[in-house]
Parts: sequence; C-alpha cells; structure tokens
Amino acid sequence: MERCEVPIIGAINGAAITAGFEIALACDMLVATRDAFFADTHCKFGIMPGWGLSVKLPRLVGINRAREAAFTSRRIPAQEAFEWGLVNHLCDSSEDMLDKAMALAKAMSRNDPDLVKKYRGVLVEGYGTSYEEAREHERRKAWEHYRQHMDFAKIRSKFEKRRSKL
Repeated sequence: MERCEVPIIGAINGAAITAGFEIALACDMLVATRDAFFADTHCKFGIMPGWGLSVKLPRLVGINRAREAAFTSRRIPAQEAFEWGLVNHLCDSSEDMLDKAMALAKAMSRNDPDLVKKYRGVLVEGYGTSYEEAREHERRKAWEHYRQHMDFAKIRSKFEKRRSKL
C-alpha cells in the first residue's frame, strides 16, 4: 500500500485489530464510524509487528500513546482514535462513513492528478526522515516538477480550468 501512487482512504466500520490496524495505518487518511475500534494485540498473542505498526503508530499519536496501545492490547474506541489524530473523520453510520470517504475522493479528484501523486510521494518519503532531509527532498522534487512543467501558459490554463470547477 505504501508503494501506491494515489492516496488511499481507509473506511473503518468495526474492528481494526493487529494486522487490520497495520493495514489501517498504511492508509493516507481514515474515516470511521463511532462504533469502530482499533487494537494492537501483538503482545497479547506473542507476535512481533511486521507491517509497520511499531514504526507508524508512535509517529502518528506519540510514543506514550503507542506504548499504551501496544503493551495493554486494549481497544481504542474511534472517538479516542479521533482525539489522538489517528482518525480524520468520525461518522454516525456506515452510510455516512462511505459518503464521507467518497466526498474526500471526489475532492481529491478535482485536483491535478499528477501533482497529487507527486505530493503524496513527497509526504510519504519525507515522513520518516529528519526535518532537514525532508525539506531537501521536497526542494529536489519541486525543482524536478518545475523543470518538467515550465510551460507557464499550460500551468495557468490548468489552474483556470480547475478554478472554474470550484
């Protein structure tokens, strides 16, 4: 999922436990129903995480919350996950959840698809590095993009076309 070029919206309606939690963390954004929950049960069952949970969760919610989730194996209700910043949007029903996920997808689809892919790459690649490394990576990618797209008339036309859709 990390190699996917386009953003992934995860929709959680129920349990996201252990491997399901790791899959959810591989998404770019999460929409959940209020009755959804997350749990890291690796310690409970004596298995080591291998799909990124021990790396991603502390970066998203902080090391102490990640430790609590890992070492207690407790359920983290969707409301708490939302408060922690793990879930982007909480919804009252599965229908509302799917509507919200589709609304996010439609909003993204109105943007320049090439830039969405490139921007996602910059975010993903820079996320696990130092601030300085991430900034340098962003600068390199920006200059690569501008060198390929120096036709400013075309850029302006794209901008005006997208602006008219708003």
